[in-house]
Amino acid sequence: MITTVLSILWFLLIISVIVAVGINNKSLSVSEYITLIGGKILSEHIALYDTSKMADIADVFYKFSDLRKLKGSTTKSDTFLPWATITAFLQLVTKNDSSVNKRVLASLSDSVLTYKGSFRHDVYAECEIGKALQFMNEFSVIRNLSQKDAFSRINVSFDYCEAAIAEILSEFEEKNTRSAEEIRRAKHKLLRFTLADGFFLSSRLVDKKPISKEGEKPQETEVKKAFLKDIYNKGLITKPDYDAEGNVSFAFFDMQTMNIFKQQGECFELIVYNALRNSAAFGDIEKGTVFVWDKDDEDKFTRLKKVLERKKNFGYTTFMKEKNALIYSETAAETTRNEIDIIAVNGMQPLFVSCKTGKKALREWLYEVDSVSSHFNARAAIAVSLNFEDQPNPTFMNTASEMGITVLGTETLKSPERLNKALSSAFEPKK
Repeated sequence: MITTVLSILWFLLIISVIVAVGINNKSLSVSEYITLIGGKILSEHIALYDTSKMADIADVFYKFSDLRKLKGSTTKSDTFLPWATITAFLQLVTKNDSSVNKRVLASLSDSVLTYKGSFRHDVYAECEIGKALQFMNEFSVIRNLSQKDAFSRINVSFDYCEAAIAEILSEFEEKNTRSAEEIRRAKHKLLRFTLADGFFLSSRLVDKKPISKEGEKPQETEVKKAFLKDIYNKGLITKPDYDAEGNVSFAFFDMQTMNIFKQQGECFELIVYNALRNSAAFGDIEKGTVFVWDKDDEDKFTRLKKVLERKKNFGYTTFMKEKNALIYSETAAETTRNEIDIIAVNGMQPLFVSCKTGKKALREWLYEVDSVSSHFNARAAIAVSLNFEDQPNPTFMNTASEMGITVLGTETLKSPERLNKALSSAFEPKK
């Protein structure tokens, strides 16, 4: 009964949209679709990447994404996943410096302070100083932010309450970035402020970090060296420098590439997104779309922002206190939240795509994407970073077929012809 009612409601909504957009233009955007089902977009276009580099990114991923058998092994199951080895290494050697968070909290002043500083244009932009300050001002960590372009520099002023904020900014200021080496060192860093993690510094410089770890197989170390050689040849990092102690030094040319490579699933999601977009099978497609519905019209962070704007006191200490009280309070109103790896819309029909990486395809993945897509009356597909021709998995494929879920393995994603065929079948009437 409930299913019948939902189907009728969905049909009526579709008809209303057709009337609104016109019979000859029956195509929804992802935003229109989310609004149609009663949701509200929190974020779109997350971490989209320079498409000119995607071919190189995909080439590297596919080269290191297939399972490999450990040399000298006597058992068939003794394998390792090169991509997992690579991302684990990058996560270890490119850790964010979160100590600045504690420094800021420990430096609360008895009175409001005023900051004034100047920055080189290139340092200010590449280290995303302005972006961090604007976000801090938006959530009342600082107030009265002013950023003025003074020909050869950016002049900045604002009010703040924690002395360490000025100390952190000082290493990026014009007075401390005069020599070529000072500029180079400053540009390796990125000042970050996020609602979840607060203050931290990211660095795209890897400086004398061990290329291998204790107990690691020689084959795994060689994979990391081969990966670094490949991305150097593609112009994504500086030339790796190895010292006599087995340490390596290099720098990524941009922070976004580093973050893509250090997250096992992020790179694959981008590859799938790019392949679907290039297929020209969809009117609109978005990656990492987060939306909410149910009890609240606005998300908790929007409420937090309003609470902070109304308060006389401000600063990072106040921000943390109010965030903990509101965001993590057991009495805070619950809002249902969904994040879909990729949403693609073909005419009036959405396709939810879940992206998975791992040694083996799991049936639980199918139940997960089926549950979410069925709830929103969308078609379902699962992209898996495995080659099903080289690693057949009939149980997984049969289960997917029975559930009406399209499976996109790497053998399909790498072939535009096979991908278009698979996407066409995804929108065929269900049996």
